[in-house]
Amino acid sequence: MAATENAPAGPQRVSVVLTGPCNYRCFYCCVGHERLRGARFGRLATPEGERQLLQLLDGLGSCVLNLCGGGEVALLPNFLSLCGGAARNHRLELISNFSWDPTPFRRAVPADRVDSLILSLHPEAESDLVGFQRRVLELGEAGYPLQIIYVAHPTRLGAIPEYHGFFTRHSLLFRVIPFRGEFEGRHYPQAYTAEELARILPYVVDFSTHYGFTRGARLHWGRPCAAGHRSFLLFEEDGRILRCQHSRTVLGNLYDGWLHALDRPAPCDALVCLCGQCQAEEAFLQAYYRCGGQLAAPLPETSLREYAALCEPDWEFYEPYREALAAQHLHWGARPSPRDTSS
Repeated sequence: MAATENAPAGPQRVSVVLTGPCNYRCFYCCVGHERLRGARFGRLATPEGERQLLQLLDGLGSCVLNLCGGGEVALLPNFLSLCGGAARNHRLELISNFSWDPTPFRRAVPADRVDSLILSLHPEAESDLVGFQRRVLELGEAGYPLQIIYVAHPTRLGAIPEYHGFFTRHSLLFRVIPFRGEFEGRHYPQAYTAEELARILPYVVDFSTHYGFTRGARLHWGRPCAAGHRSFLLFEEDGRILRCQHSRTVLGNLYDGWLHALDRPAPCDALVCLCGQCQAEEAFLQAYYRCGGQLAAPLPETSLREYAALCEPDWEFYEPYREALAAQHLHWGARPSPRDTSS
């Protein structure tokens, strides 16, 4: 694949959704055990597929390669060679259950070529929790940037203080993230009760996650978005390249050898989006973090109103979609305005 048309200057983000299996069977998994049980990695697991992906990254220039998906990324047969090959010219981000030995990974990928290792803690499936902690500390002491994430399923809240205490004592970032799915007939994250939020929010340290717990899905249709310009989502199964996980806009295909990147940020084309490339949201978050934004307590309502004014759409526009949104179990509620976002 030649240098990509319309590629912007500066680092770009390519997220690859791996469709392979998982070695865990977490009861709160939003992907579904049936799909994971029969899953097989696609062409990216072959030398030719790996070569095509690295060629795509090189054509884009400077990239962050994010390996994610519904299965476990380290089960990819060529996981180490792909990570090592990408790290020569680009940077890496992985989302993993970290059930694997980190020693070969350390040999293949230096710590200074990693943007983030996002390691998901699943005590219900992890038979050796002490081993998980030992592996995490090994990577942290070797200088790898780590995040430990923990899904706040309603039945898992009691363990949060213990895990938070352990990892923060070792200067590691422990992040509690919302459960997204159905439990006892209620749809989360919208269904968290005030009592549950009181147990969760003291351990949430960033605004976006706080918003996800307290406000649910964000509607960004029509807002300026950089997805497709400086970030892309690639499905390794068939090679399709989309703007993001919520978009249906196909920009290219890895295995067919083409990518037509957007030449500038464009309006968001998804009703609900969590891709993080919203320009209004980014402007707010930059200002928020410049003000020292770390949440020791719920964010002041004035800041939420400012955020709503930037990010929420014109609610009248969505009125015809009310039934469709409800069918997807998306939070609706009363219509907020920049002067009233308490609903």
